[in-house]
Amino acid sequence: MPGKRRRFTHLVRIFDDVEQPVYLVDAAWRIRYCNQALLAWLGCSEEAILDRRCAFHSGAVDPGDALAAGLCPPPGAMERPRTQAEIACLTGEGRVKRRAVQFLRLDAHGAPRALLAIADGQDLPETSHSAGKTADRPADAATLAGEDERNAQRLHQLLQDFRAGRKARGMPALLLGNSPPAARLRSQFRAASATDENVLFVGPAGSGKRLLAAALFDAWRNSPDQMLIPIPCPDLDADVLEDVIQAFQAASGEKPRPDMLLLEDVDRLPSDAQLVLRRWTASASLRPRIAATACEPLLRAAAKGVFAEDLAAGISVLIVEVPEFQARREDLPLLLQAVLEEWNAEGQKQVLGFSQDALDLLSVYAWPGNFEELCDVVRLVYEKTAAPLIGAADLPRSFVSAVRSQLEATARPAAVSLPQFLADVEKELLQRALRRARGNKTLAAKMLGLSRPRLYRRLVQLGLEERLGGDEEGENLDR
Repeated sequence: MPGKRRRFTHLVRIFDDVEQPVYLVDAAWRIRYCNQALLAWLGCSEEAILDRRCAFHSGAVDPGDALAAGLCPPPGAMERPRTQAEIACLTGEGRVKRRAVQFLRLDAHGAPRALLAIADGQDLPETSHSAGKTADRPADAATLAGEDERNAQRLHQLLQDFRAGRKARGMPALLLGNSPPAARLRSQFRAASATDENVLFVGPAGSGKRLLAAALFDAWRNSPDQMLIPIPCPDLDADVLEDVIQAFQAASGEKPRPDMLLLEDVDRLPSDAQLVLRRWTASASLRPRIAATACEPLLRAAAKGVFAEDLAAGISVLIVEVPEFQARREDLPLLLQAVLEEWNAEGQKQVLGFSQDALDLLSVYAWPGNFEELCDVVRLVYEKTAAPLIGAADLPRSFVSAVRSQLEATARPAAVSLPQFLADVEKELLQRALRRARGNKTLAAKMLGLSRPRLYRRLVQLGLEERLGGDEEGENLDR
Protein backbone atom coordinates (compact mmCIF):
# COMPACT_ATOMS: atom_id res chain seq x y z
CA MET A 1 0.00 0.00 0.00
CA PRO A 2 1.54 3.37 -0.98
CA GLY A 3 2.62 5.65 1.85
CA LYS A 4 1.08 9.02 2.65
CA ARG A 5 3.88 11.00 0.99
CA ARG A 6 3.59 8.97 -2.20
CA ARG A 7 -0.20 9.40 -2.29
CA PHE A 8 0.19 13.13 -1.71
CA THR A 9 2.80 13.43 -4.47
CA HIS A 10 0.52 11.55 -6.84
CA LEU A 11 -2.40 13.87 -6.00
CA VAL A 12 -0.27 16.99 -6.53
CA ARG A 13 0.92 15.62 -9.88
CA ILE A 14 -2.68 15.16 -11.00
CA PHE A 15 -3.65 18.69 -9.97
CA ASP A 16 -0.58 20.14 -11.68
CA ASP A 17 -1.52 18.38 -14.92
CA VAL A 18 -5.10 19.68 -15.11
CA GLU A 19 -5.89 22.75 -17.20
CA GLN A 20 -8.18 24.44 -14.69
CA PRO A 21 -6.67 26.59 -11.91
CA VAL A 22 -6.95 24.76 -8.58
CA TYR A 23 -6.01 25.94 -5.10
CA LEU A 24 -6.75 25.25 -1.44
CA VAL A 25 -7.68 27.82 1.23
CA ASP A 26 -7.64 26.72 4.87
CA ALA A 27 -10.03 27.80 7.64
CA ALA A 28 -7.70 30.70 8.51
CA TRP A 29 -8.10 32.03 4.94
CA ARG A 30 -4.53 31.16 3.94
CA ILE A 31 -3.60 29.70 0.56
CA ARG A 32 -2.02 26.31 1.27
CA TYR A 33 -1.77 24.87 -2.23
CA CYS A 34 -1.95 26.11 -5.83
CA ASN A 35 -1.44 24.23 -9.09
CA GLN A 36 0.58 25.23 -12.13
CA ALA A 37 -2.49 26.37 -14.08
CA LEU A 38 -3.29 28.94 -11.39
CA LEU A 39 0.29 30.23 -11.32
CA ALA A 40 0.28 30.57 -15.11
CA TRP A 41 -3.00 32.50 -14.98
CA LEU A 42 -1.71 34.82 -12.26
CA GLY A 43 1.70 35.15 -13.91
CA CYS A 44 3.58 34.62 -10.63
CA SER A 45 5.69 32.09 -8.78
CA GLU A 46 4.42 29.76 -6.07
CA GLU A 47 6.39 31.70 -3.45
CA ALA A 48 4.46 34.88 -4.31
CA ILE A 49 1.12 33.61 -3.01
CA LEU A 50 1.61 30.39 -1.03
CA ASP A 51 0.75 30.84 2.67
CA ARG A 52 -0.62 34.32 1.97
CA ARG A 53 -3.83 35.28 3.74
CA CYS A 54 -6.55 36.04 1.19
CA ALA A 55 -8.76 38.65 2.85
CA PHE A 56 -11.91 39.87 1.08
CA HIS A 57 -10.75 43.35 0.10
CA SER A 58 -9.43 45.29 -2.87
CA GLY A 59 -6.92 47.76 -1.41
CA ALA A 60 -3.78 45.67 -0.94
CA VAL A 61 -0.53 47.49 -1.72
CA ASP A 62 1.86 44.52 -1.64
CA PRO A 63 1.68 42.68 -5.02
CA GLY A 64 1.51 39.25 -3.36
CA ASP A 65 -1.26 40.34 -1.00
CA ALA A 66 -3.15 41.81 -3.96
CA LEU A 67 -2.93 38.50 -5.85
CA ALA A 68 -4.11 36.59 -2.78
CA ALA A 69 -7.01 38.99 -2.21
CA GLY A 70 -8.19 38.37 -5.77
CA LEU A 71 -8.45 34.65 -4.96
CA CYS A 72 -10.43 35.14 -1.75
CA PRO A 73 -13.60 33.05 -1.38
CA PRO A 74 -16.68 35.15 -0.62
CA PRO A 75 -17.36 35.41 3.13
CA GLY A 76 -19.87 32.72 4.03
CA ALA A 77 -18.28 30.09 1.79
CA MET A 78 -17.04 28.19 4.87
CA GLU A 79 -20.68 27.82 5.98
CA ARG A 80 -21.86 26.17 2.73
CA PRO A 81 -21.00 22.84 1.09
CA ARG A 82 -20.57 24.54 -2.30
CA THR A 83 -20.26 28.20 -3.36
CA GLN A 84 -20.07 29.64 -6.87
CA ALA A 85 -18.20 32.94 -7.23
CA GLU A 86 -15.45 34.63 -9.22
CA ILE A 87 -11.73 35.16 -8.78
CA ALA A 88 -9.83 38.14 -10.17
CA CYS A 89 -6.33 38.97 -11.34
CA LEU A 90 -4.86 42.36 -12.25
CA THR A 91 -2.95 42.17 -15.51
CA GLY A 92 0.19 44.08 -16.40
CA GLU A 93 -1.94 46.31 -18.61
CA GLY A 94 -3.92 47.48 -15.60
CA ARG A 95 -7.17 45.60 -16.25
CA VAL A 96 -8.93 42.95 -14.20
CA LYS A 97 -9.52 39.51 -15.67
CA ARG A 98 -11.90 37.09 -13.98
CA ARG A 99 -12.87 33.45 -13.95
CA ALA A 100 -15.84 31.63 -12.48
CA VAL A 101 -14.88 29.31 -9.63
CA GLN A 102 -16.49 26.62 -7.51
CA PHE A 103 -15.50 26.49 -3.84
CA LEU A 104 -16.06 23.05 -2.30
CA ARG A 105 -15.98 22.90 1.49
CA LEU A 106 -13.88 20.11 2.99
CA ASP A 107 -14.83 19.06 6.54
CA ALA A 108 -12.82 17.27 9.22
CA HIS A 109 -14.20 16.05 12.55
CA GLY A 110 -17.49 17.82 11.92
CA ALA A 111 -15.98 21.26 11.25
CA PRO A 112 -14.88 23.14 8.10
CA ARG A 113 -11.22 22.42 7.39
CA ALA A 114 -10.60 24.05 4.01
CA LEU A 115 -12.06 25.16 0.70
CA LEU A 116 -11.00 23.51 -2.54
CA ALA A 117 -11.28 26.02 -5.38
CA ILE A 118 -11.66 24.83 -8.98
CA ALA A 119 -11.80 27.63 -11.55
CA ASP A 120 -13.00 27.53 -15.14
CA GLY A 121 -10.44 27.07 -17.89
CA GLN A 122 -11.38 30.32 -19.66
CA ASP A 123 -11.68 33.96 -18.56
CA LEU A 124 -15.11 35.53 -18.27
CA PRO A 125 -16.00 38.16 -20.89
CA GLU A 126 -15.17 41.62 -19.60
CA THR A 127 -18.78 42.76 -20.07
CA SER A 128 -20.30 39.91 -18.06
CA HIS A 129 -19.61 39.09 -14.43
CA SER A 130 -21.82 36.39 -12.96
CA ALA A 131 -21.81 37.85 -9.46
CA GLY A 132 -23.32 41.06 -10.72
CA LYS A 133 -25.83 39.54 -13.14
CA THR A 134 -29.47 38.96 -12.32
CA ALA A 135 -31.51 36.47 -14.24
CA ASP A 136 -34.33 37.89 -16.32
CA ARG A 137 -37.07 36.26 -14.29
CA PRO A 138 -39.37 37.26 -11.41
CA ALA A 139 -37.88 37.16 -7.94
CA ASP A 140 -39.35 35.19 -5.07
CA ALA A 141 -38.84 35.55 -1.34
CA ALA A 142 -36.25 32.77 -1.26
CA THR A 143 -33.96 34.56 -3.73
CA LEU A 144 -33.86 37.99 -2.05
CA ALA A 145 -31.08 37.04 0.40
CA GLY A 146 -29.08 35.66 -2.53
CA GLU A 147 -29.70 38.91 -4.39
CA ASP A 148 -28.20 40.86 -1.46
CA GLU A 149 -25.09 38.67 -1.63
CA ARG A 150 -24.79 39.17 -5.39
CA ASN A 151 -25.13 42.93 -4.96
CA ALA A 152 -22.36 42.92 -2.34
CA GLN A 153 -20.10 40.91 -4.66
CA ARG A 154 -20.92 43.34 -7.47
CA LEU A 155 -19.77 46.27 -5.30
CA HIS A 156 -16.59 44.34 -4.49
CA GLN A 157 -15.95 43.88 -8.21
CA LEU A 158 -16.65 47.55 -8.87
CA LEU A 159 -13.96 48.41 -6.31
CA GLN A 160 -11.51 46.05 -8.01
CA ASP A 161 -12.25 47.57 -11.42
CA PHE A 162 -12.09 51.11 -10.05
CA ARG A 163 -8.68 50.61 -8.43
CA ALA A 164 -7.31 48.84 -11.51
CA GLY A 165 -8.60 51.37 -14.02
CA ARG A 166 -7.30 54.36 -12.07
CA LYS A 167 -4.11 52.71 -10.78
CA ALA A 168 -5.49 53.31 -7.30
CA ARG A 169 -4.19 50.28 -5.42
CA GLY A 170 -3.67 51.36 -1.82
CA MET A 171 -5.62 54.58 -2.33
CA PRO A 172 -7.62 55.49 0.81
CA ALA A 173 -11.34 54.76 0.65
CA LEU A 174 -12.23 58.45 0.91
CA LEU A 175 -10.80 59.05 -2.58
CA LEU A 176 -12.95 56.40 -4.27
CA GLY A 177 -16.18 57.12 -6.09
CA ASN A 178 -17.63 58.28 -9.39
CA SER A 179 -19.29 61.54 -8.33
CA PRO A 180 -17.86 64.86 -9.64
CA PRO A 181 -16.74 65.89 -6.11
CA ALA A 182 -14.87 62.58 -5.75
CA ALA A 183 -13.14 63.02 -9.10
CA ARG A 184 -12.10 66.58 -8.19
CA LEU A 185 -10.80 65.45 -4.78
CA ARG A 186 -8.80 62.65 -6.38
CA SER A 187 -7.27 65.03 -8.94
CA GLN A 188 -6.23 67.54 -6.27
CA PHE A 189 -4.76 64.80 -4.08
CA ARG A 190 -2.68 63.39 -6.93
CA ALA A 191 -1.38 66.85 -7.79
CA ALA A 192 -0.31 67.33 -4.16
CA SER A 193 1.37 63.90 -4.12
CA ALA A 194 3.52 64.78 -7.13
CA THR A 195 5.25 67.84 -5.59
CA ASP A 196 7.12 68.98 -2.48
CA GLU A 197 4.95 72.08 -2.00
CA ASN A 198 2.98 72.82 1.16
CA VAL A 199 -0.62 71.60 1.12
CA LEU A 200 -3.75 72.78 2.91
CA PHE A 201 -6.66 70.34 3.30
CA VAL A 202 -9.89 72.32 3.74
CA GLY A 203 -13.21 70.79 4.70
CA PRO A 204 -15.85 70.46 7.41
CA ALA A 205 -15.25 68.61 10.66
CA GLY A 206 -15.11 64.84 10.22
CA SER A 207 -14.59 65.04 6.46
CA GLY A 208 -11.36 63.01 6.60
CA LYS A 209 -8.77 65.78 6.20
CA ARG A 210 -6.29 64.17 8.57
CA LEU A 211 -6.69 60.77 6.88
CA LEU A 212 -5.82 62.35 3.55
CA ALA A 213 -2.83 64.19 5.01
CA ALA A 214 -1.46 60.88 6.34
CA ALA A 215 -2.08 59.26 2.95
CA LEU A 216 -0.27 62.15 1.27
CA PHE A 217 2.76 61.53 3.49
CA ASP A 218 2.78 57.81 2.59
CA ALA A 219 2.61 58.65 -1.12
CA TRP A 220 5.25 61.41 -0.89
CA ARG A 221 8.04 60.06 1.28
CA ASN A 222 10.88 58.16 -0.34
CA SER A 223 12.88 57.23 2.74
CA PRO A 224 11.91 55.19 5.81
CA ASP A 225 13.69 57.82 7.95
CA GLN A 226 11.18 60.51 7.04
CA MET A 227 8.55 61.18 9.69
CA LEU A 228 5.07 62.66 9.82
CA ILE A 229 4.91 64.92 12.88
CA PRO A 230 1.35 65.92 13.90
CA ILE A 231 0.95 69.21 15.78
CA PRO A 232 -2.46 70.06 17.31
CA CYS A 233 -2.57 73.81 16.66
CA PRO A 234 -5.44 74.80 19.01
CA ASP A 235 -3.37 73.52 21.97
CA LEU A 236 -0.28 75.60 21.15
CA ASP A 237 0.98 78.93 22.39
CA ALA A 238 4.27 80.56 21.39
CA ASP A 239 6.32 78.85 24.13
CA VAL A 240 4.99 75.38 23.41
CA LEU A 241 5.58 75.84 19.68
CA GLU A 242 9.18 76.92 20.34
CA ASP A 243 9.72 73.66 22.25
CA VAL A 244 8.14 71.66 19.42
CA ILE A 245 10.41 73.33 16.86
CA GLN A 246 13.54 72.63 18.90
CA ALA A 247 12.56 68.97 19.27
CA PHE A 248 11.87 68.77 15.54
CA GLN A 249 15.25 70.26 14.64
CA ALA A 250 17.03 67.86 16.98
CA ALA A 251 15.21 64.86 15.48
CA SER A 252 15.80 65.97 11.89
CA GLY A 253 19.57 66.24 12.34
CA GLU A 254 21.39 65.78 9.06
CA LYS A 255 18.61 64.05 7.16
CA PRO A 256 18.98 64.41 3.40
CA ARG A 257 15.19 64.64 3.01
CA PRO A 258 12.90 66.72 5.21
CA ASP A 259 10.12 65.39 7.38
CA MET A 260 6.52 66.50 7.07
CA LEU A 261 4.75 68.63 9.66
CA LEU A 262 1.02 68.08 9.98
CA LEU A 263 -0.55 71.24 11.39
CA GLU A 264 -3.96 70.07 12.56
CA ASP A 265 -6.70 72.72 12.69
CA VAL A 266 -4.19 75.37 11.67
CA ASP A 267 -6.98 77.95 11.29
CA ARG A 268 -7.23 77.85 15.11
CA LEU A 269 -3.51 78.52 15.70
CA PRO A 270 -3.15 81.37 18.27
CA SER A 271 -1.72 84.62 16.92
CA ASP A 272 1.46 84.51 19.06
CA ALA A 273 2.20 81.00 17.79
CA GLN A 274 1.62 82.22 14.22
CA LEU A 275 4.52 84.67 14.66
CA VAL A 276 6.84 81.88 15.84
CA LEU A 277 5.86 79.67 12.91
CA ARG A 278 6.41 82.54 10.44
CA ARG A 279 9.95 83.19 11.71
CA TRP A 280 10.91 79.53 11.70
CA THR A 281 9.60 78.62 8.23
CA ALA A 282 11.36 81.69 6.80
CA SER A 283 14.76 80.93 8.35
CA ALA A 284 15.05 77.15 8.79
CA SER A 285 17.93 75.60 6.84
CA LEU A 286 16.08 72.31 6.38
CA ARG A 287 12.48 73.31 5.92
CA PRO A 288 9.91 70.60 6.48
CA ARG A 289 7.10 70.08 4.09
CA ILE A 290 3.89 71.34 5.68
CA ALA A 291 0.53 69.66 5.39
CA ALA A 292 -2.22 71.44 7.26
CA THR A 293 -5.92 70.93 7.92
CA ALA A 294 -8.53 73.64 8.37
CA CYS A 295 -12.29 74.09 8.30
CA GLU A 296 -11.88 77.46 6.56
CA PRO A 297 -9.45 78.56 3.82
CA LEU A 298 -6.54 80.40 5.44
CA LEU A 299 -6.60 83.24 2.92
CA ARG A 300 -10.22 83.87 3.88
CA ALA A 301 -9.21 83.91 7.54
CA ALA A 302 -6.40 86.33 6.65
CA ALA A 303 -8.91 88.62 4.92
CA LYS A 304 -10.85 88.68 8.19
CA GLY A 305 -7.70 89.69 10.05
CA VAL A 306 -7.50 86.55 12.18
CA PHE A 307 -4.54 84.88 10.42
CA ALA A 308 -1.19 86.20 9.19
CA GLU A 309 -1.49 86.75 5.45
CA ASP A 310 2.05 85.73 4.46
CA LEU A 311 1.83 82.58 6.60
CA ALA A 312 -1.56 81.75 5.07
CA ALA A 313 -0.10 82.11 1.58
CA GLY A 314 2.94 79.98 2.45
CA ILE A 315 0.80 77.13 3.78
CA SER A 316 -1.84 77.35 1.02
CA VAL A 317 0.48 76.77 -1.95
CA LEU A 318 -1.73 73.82 -2.90
CA ILE A 319 -5.29 73.40 -1.65
CA VAL A 320 -7.20 70.13 -1.45
CA GLU A 321 -10.90 70.76 -0.92
CA VAL A 322 -12.54 67.89 0.99
CA PRO A 323 -16.32 68.05 0.40
CA GLU A 324 -18.98 67.37 2.98
CA PHE A 325 -20.55 63.95 2.71
CA GLN A 326 -23.91 65.25 1.52
CA ALA A 327 -22.25 66.24 -1.77
CA ARG A 328 -21.18 62.63 -2.39
CA ARG A 329 -24.37 60.66 -1.73
CA GLU A 330 -24.04 58.65 -4.94
CA ASP A 331 -20.67 57.32 -3.71
CA LEU A 332 -22.13 55.99 -0.44
CA PRO A 333 -22.54 52.27 -1.35
CA LEU A 334 -19.01 52.10 -2.78
CA LEU A 335 -17.50 53.93 0.22
CA LEU A 336 -19.33 51.69 2.71
CA GLN A 337 -18.01 48.60 0.92
CA ALA A 338 -14.47 50.02 0.74
CA VAL A 339 -14.33 50.87 4.46
CA LEU A 340 -15.77 47.46 5.36
CA GLU A 341 -13.12 45.74 3.25
CA GLU A 342 -10.41 47.67 5.09
CA TRP A 343 -11.62 45.92 8.25
CA ASN A 344 -11.59 42.58 6.40
CA ALA A 345 -7.94 43.22 5.54
CA GLU A 346 -7.03 43.82 9.19
CA GLY A 347 -9.27 41.34 11.04
CA GLN A 348 -9.73 37.58 11.04
CA LYS A 349 -13.46 37.90 10.44
CA GLN A 350 -14.53 38.30 6.80
CA VAL A 351 -17.77 40.11 5.93
CA LEU A 352 -19.20 40.16 2.42
CA GLY A 353 -21.09 43.46 2.48
CA PHE A 354 -24.41 45.09 3.36
CA SER A 355 -27.95 43.88 2.74
CA GLN A 356 -30.29 46.14 0.81
CA ASP A 357 -32.31 46.82 3.98
CA ALA A 358 -29.16 48.07 5.71
CA LEU A 359 -28.15 50.16 2.68
CA ASP A 360 -31.62 51.72 2.60
CA LEU A 361 -31.22 52.95 6.20
CA LEU A 362 -27.64 54.07 5.65
CA SER A 363 -28.67 55.97 2.52
CA VAL A 364 -31.40 58.09 4.12
CA TYR A 365 -29.13 59.32 6.93
CA ALA A 366 -27.71 62.85 6.59
CA TRP A 367 -24.23 61.97 7.99
CA PRO A 368 -23.57 65.22 9.88
CA GLY A 369 -20.26 63.74 11.07
CA ASN A 370 -19.22 63.14 7.45
CA PHE A 371 -16.75 60.41 6.46
CA GLU A 372 -15.35 59.84 9.95
CA GLU A 373 -18.86 59.14 11.27
CA LEU A 374 -19.33 56.60 8.48
CA CYS A 375 -16.06 54.91 9.48
CA ASP A 376 -17.24 54.69 13.10
CA VAL A 377 -20.56 53.11 12.09
CA VAL A 378 -18.86 50.55 9.83
CA ARG A 379 -16.43 49.64 12.62
CA LEU A 380 -19.29 49.04 15.05
CA VAL A 381 -21.28 46.85 12.66
CA TYR A 382 -18.17 44.91 11.64
CA GLU A 383 -17.46 44.14 15.29
CA LYS A 384 -21.09 43.21 16.00
CA THR A 385 -22.12 41.06 13.06
CA ALA A 386 -21.65 37.31 13.14
CA ALA A 387 -23.05 36.74 9.64
CA PRO A 388 -21.38 37.16 6.25
CA LEU A 389 -23.83 39.95 5.39
CA ILE A 390 -24.62 43.03 7.50
CA GLY A 391 -28.36 43.51 7.93
CA ALA A 392 -30.44 46.39 9.24
CA ALA A 393 -30.63 44.64 12.63
CA ASP A 394 -26.82 44.88 12.93
CA LEU A 395 -26.79 48.69 12.75
CA PRO A 396 -26.05 50.41 16.09
CA ARG A 397 -29.08 51.47 18.12
CA SER A 398 -27.70 54.99 18.35
CA PHE A 399 -27.54 55.16 14.56
CA VAL A 400 -31.08 53.85 14.10
CA SER A 401 -32.32 56.37 16.69
CA ALA A 402 -30.54 59.17 14.82
CA VAL A 403 -32.19 58.10 11.55
CA ARG A 404 -35.59 57.98 13.26
CA SER A 405 -35.10 61.45 14.75
CA GLN A 406 -34.01 62.80 11.38
CA LEU A 407 -37.08 61.35 9.65
CA GLU A 408 -39.38 62.69 12.35
CA ALA A 409 -37.83 66.14 11.98
CA THR A 410 -38.30 66.15 8.22
CA ALA A 411 -41.90 65.06 8.70
CA ARG A 412 -42.67 68.26 10.64
CA PRO A 413 -41.78 71.18 8.34
CA ALA A 414 -43.32 74.56 8.98
CA ALA A 415 -45.52 74.39 5.89
CA VAL A 416 -46.36 70.93 4.60
CA SER A 417 -49.22 69.24 2.83
CA LEU A 418 -49.81 66.12 4.91
CA PRO A 419 -51.66 64.25 2.11
CA GLN A 420 -48.85 65.01 -0.33
CA PHE A 421 -46.19 64.02 2.21
CA LEU A 422 -47.93 60.70 2.92
CA ALA A 423 -48.36 60.09 -0.82
CA ASP A 424 -44.63 60.69 -1.36
CA VAL A 425 -43.76 58.28 1.45
CA GLU A 426 -46.14 55.65 0.06
CA LYS A 427 -44.73 56.11 -3.44
CA GLU A 428 -41.19 55.59 -2.16
CA LEU A 429 -42.21 52.42 -0.27
CA LEU A 430 -43.99 51.01 -3.32
CA GLN A 431 -41.04 51.72 -5.61
CA ARG A 432 -38.61 50.20 -3.13
CA ALA A 433 -40.71 47.04 -2.78
CA LEU A 434 -40.94 46.67 -6.57
CA ARG A 435 -37.18 47.08 -6.90
CA ARG A 436 -36.60 44.46 -4.22
CA ALA A 437 -39.06 42.11 -5.95
CA ARG A 438 -37.57 42.89 -9.39
CA GLY A 439 -40.96 43.93 -10.76
CA ASN A 440 -42.93 40.96 -9.38
CA LYS A 441 -46.14 42.66 -8.15
CA THR A 442 -47.36 39.55 -6.31
CA LEU A 443 -44.18 39.38 -4.23
CA ALA A 444 -44.11 43.17 -3.74
CA ALA A 445 -47.70 43.09 -2.47
CA LYS A 446 -46.81 40.28 -0.07
CA MET A 447 -43.82 42.24 1.24
CA LEU A 448 -46.08 45.26 1.89
CA GLY A 449 -48.95 43.26 3.43
CA LEU A 450 -51.33 44.20 0.59
CA SER A 451 -53.45 42.24 -1.85
CA ARG A 452 -52.24 42.31 -5.43
CA PRO A 453 -55.30 44.23 -6.71
CA ARG A 454 -54.90 46.86 -3.98
CA LEU A 455 -51.22 47.27 -4.82
CA TYR A 456 -52.07 47.74 -8.49
CA ARG A 457 -54.79 50.26 -7.63
CA ARG A 458 -52.36 52.37 -5.57
CA LEU A 459 -49.74 52.20 -8.35
CA VAL A 460 -52.27 53.63 -10.78
CA GLN A 461 -53.50 56.30 -8.35
CA LEU A 462 -49.95 57.46 -7.62
CA GLY A 463 -49.00 57.60 -11.29
CA LEU A 464 -46.57 54.68 -11.10
CA GLU A 465 -48.55 52.48 -13.50
CA GLU A 466 -50.88 53.16 -16.40
CA ARG A 467 -54.37 51.76 -16.02
CA LEU A 468 -54.86 48.77 -18.30
CA GLY A 469 -58.44 48.55 -19.48
CA GLY A 470 -59.85 45.08 -20.07
CA ASP A 471 -57.08 43.00 -18.57
CA GLU A 472 -57.22 41.10 -15.32
CA GLU A 473 -55.69 43.86 -13.23
CA GLY A 474 -57.91 46.52 -14.78
CA GLU A 475 -60.94 44.45 -13.93
CA ASN A 476 -59.76 44.12 -10.33
CA LEU A 477 -59.28 47.84 -9.72
CA ASP A 478 -62.52 48.34 -7.88
CA ARG A 479 -62.42 45.25 -5.73
